[in-house]
Amino acid sequence: MAQAGEPAPVGDAEQNAAKNAEQGAAGDTESAAAEQAEQGAAKGAESAAADEGGAATPVGQDVPSGRTTAIGAALPKRTWTVAGGLAAVLVALICLGCGGLFGEASPTAETSSAVPAAPSASAAPPATTPQAATRGVRSAADLDRVCGNTYFPTAPRYRGRAPHPIVISARERLDLGDRSQRIPNRFAYSGSVTAKNTWAPAAKQAQLVACLDLIGAGAKVRDCRTGPANAPKLPLMTGRYQLTVIEVATGRKLAQSTLTGSGTDCPWVAMTGSDPTLYTTVDDRQLHRALQARVTQDVQPKKRS
Repeated sequence: MAQAGEPAPVGDAEQNAAKNAEQGAAGDTESAAAEQAEQGAAKGAESAAADEGGAATPVGQDVPSGRTTAIGAALPKRTWTVAGGLAAVLVALICLGCGGLFGEASPTAETSSAVPAAPSASAAPPATTPQAATRGVRSAADLDRVCGNTYFPTAPRYRGRAPHPIVISARERLDLGDRSQRIPNRFAYSGSVTAKNTWAPAAKQAQLVACLDLIGAGAKVRDCRTGPANAPKLPLMTGRYQLTVIEVATGRKLAQSTLTGSGTDCPWVAMTGSDPTLYTTVDDRQLHRALQARVTQDVQPKKRS
């Protein structure tokens, strides 16, 4: 130890100088850290101010005391917004995963595929009562609709003196829904204009439609070739038909009967669908015999009671 009034040894002076240097360096480090913290707070204030639509305090300037509270309140709010956004993203990803977009079908989808869907309003069954058309008859195709419960109020009425023009609409396949016009040529083209206008009238002049529909098969008649000798054969079955006479103007059913196809010859041309079966057809004589009473007799007006 040096006595009072004596100079300190050289070794002690060096130690004191080193200690002072360390303290100064530590102070500088603390000052730099404080300055960086202040700059970070200032940048955070700028970000918070930008989020709130306010003006941020420039870096390097003192932050007013009144603004400090706003910055402190803005930082937690910003953190909450980011957390909320991440939560929303996670919820969306979970929902997408449940929806089967990631390769896994949801249980709801499996259940819905196993349970038949309820019929919609657009899939309602066809009307069982006749429905009026919104326009008049234009072609024979319109008369096919009479067989599907549509009537044409502007058509000629079935009444008064005979003959009453009739059109025959036939559906002669079980696997095809198309209808076609059948003309009894033997009677329509016998040389009389009246006969032609009765059995093959213009569509607009028809009072009646006879709907001829194949409804089933009876006994097998024969096998019919479809081409060369090695081509497959199609069975020809006895066709059973339903014949319904309907008034075009009202949709009223006037008569209904069952006919059996009398032909036994294989057809020259046949159109088939999913059913590889041929059916005997109703010939002209059968049609004429079944329809002539409605076509060739006068219609007496009903007596009022």
